[in-house]
Amino acid sequence: MYAGIVHSSVKRGSLEEAAKAWREAAPPAGEGQPGYKGALLLVEPGKDTMVGIGLWESKRAMRTLGPAPDHGDRTRSSGAGLMACSPKSPQGKSTR
Repeated sequence: MYAGIVHSSVKRGSLEEAAKAWREAAPPAGEGQPGYKGALLLVEPGKDTMVGIGLWESKRAMRTLGPAPDHGDRTRSSGAGLMACSPKSPQGKSTR
């Protein structure tokens, strides 16, 4: 199993709203993608940060993520105005 990780800082006081937007957009966007296994969201309220984790069956599936219907538009617009800076995405790591 492989994990794609995105670390985001949100505007002060917007963490709940940003987490809700992520939950409504990111997991549904992954569904139907070959090799997609699920997603998790970790939040750190005291620091207004969150980490989204997408789980994939292989490195190839993770790296060849194709566009789901309205994937880009839905995930970008759902958190519009809530981010303090651009999200950071380190390389995917194997859980094996």
